[in-house]
Amino acid sequence: MAAYPTANRRVLAEYLAGVVLTAVVGVVPLLRMLVAGDEVGMSAWGTAVLFIPALALALGTISRTHRLFQIIYLAVVRGDQRRPARRLHGAGPGRRPARGAAPDAIAGLAPLLLGSVFLTRTARRRLGG
Repeated sequence: MAAYPTANRRVLAEYLAGVVLTAVVGVVPLLRMLVAGDEVGMSAWGTAVLFIPALALALGTISRTHRLFQIIYLAVVRGDQRRPARRLHGAGPGRRPARGAAPDAIAGLAPLLLGSVFLTRTARRRLGG
């Protein structure tokens, strides 16, 4: 993607590639939620599709390595496995979302994370680094 015409378009292309990959990887759970009529689960799925690539791109840009995202994401996933009642989306089949775990609020962080990527890259270009 380094040959992409502009830096901003490259960032968007990287993000969209991450969104597509995340959606493809999660298509089977989405189909199961569609069949079960799990609206909360489908909302959480959409949140994950938008949020995970944005988080990966932001952490990778800020730290200049993929390791930070791997560490944070692994810690979150392991924490979810230990406390299945407190998933990232705060709900499971047949349950309402937990307080404070609104998928819409988490999805709203994706544009902020992408904004941090643009700011970081702009600042680095201007500072020569």
